[in-house]
Amino acid sequence: MQPGLPIQHPTVKPRRSRALIIALSIMGGFVALCAVCTVGVIIGGDDQVRMVRSSDPAATEHVPTAAAPLLPTVKPLPAMPDVVGKNAAVALDDLKRLGITNVTLGSVDSAATVVVMPENWVVAEQSVVAGVPVADGGLVVLGCRKSRSR
Repeated sequence: MQPGLPIQHPTVKPRRSRALIIALSIMGGFVALCAVCTVGVIIGGDDQVRMVRSSDPAATEHVPTAAAPLLPTVKPLPAMPDVVGKNAAVALDDLKRLGITNVTLGSVDSAATVVVMPENWVVAEQSVVAGVPVADGGLVVLGCRKSRSR
C-alpha cells in the first residue's frame, strides 16, 4: 500500500433472487389488502353496501343490517328433573332431550350389580337434586334397582 492513496474495496453487487422479490411483493400486497379490509370493516361497521353498475353516482343502494350482539348468547343450563321412580331407559331419554348427556347408570340392587339393559331397571336415586342446573358435560349418576315385574 502506498501512503496517501484511498483504500478501494471491491464492488459487491447484492444478489437478489427474482423469486424472493416476487414472493415479498405478493406478501406485501396481501398484507395491504388485509389492512384495507380491516379498516373498512371498522369504519363501515355491520352495514352492507351493494354496488350497482351505473354511471349515475346515486345508483349506490345502502342496505343496513342488524347489528351483531357484542356478547355471545348464553343458553341457560337445563334443570335436573326428578326421575326417581321412572324406568331407567325413559329417564335416559328424558335427560338426553334436555341436553344432559353425561349420564351413568349404577346399581343399588344387591341382587344385580350391573345395569345391562336400562329398560329392565327403575331409577331409585339420582346424584343431582331435582331443579338444580346441570353444567354442560356435567356428570349425572342414576342409581337403579332391577324391576321385578314377573
